[in-house]
Amino acid sequence: MYVDGKSELAMGKVLKNYKREDFILADKSPAMYMKSKDDVKRIFEEQLKKCQTDYFDFYMVHNINKNTIDNYRNYAMFDQLTDLKKVD
Repeated sequence: MYVDGKSELAMGKVLKNYKREDFILADKSPAMYMKSKDDVKRIFEEQLKKCQTDYFDFYMVHNINKNTIDNYRNYAMFDQLTDLKKVD
């Protein structure tokens, strides 16, 4: 959503020059863009692709307010994001 949706692309372009274990990468769920339960995983995977990485070190449950709380509830966002979490 930042820089007209290009911030993750910029991060991916810069970070591909470094070994993945040399930095910590965080992103956040854009709850306002969720229109269905399927959007949760799709958008998460798009964010990974834009950042040119296989994982985020931190993924924030973000922007919980009166306009987005129903998305979190109706699309089981927290449960889905927990399922997407990979543990070594």
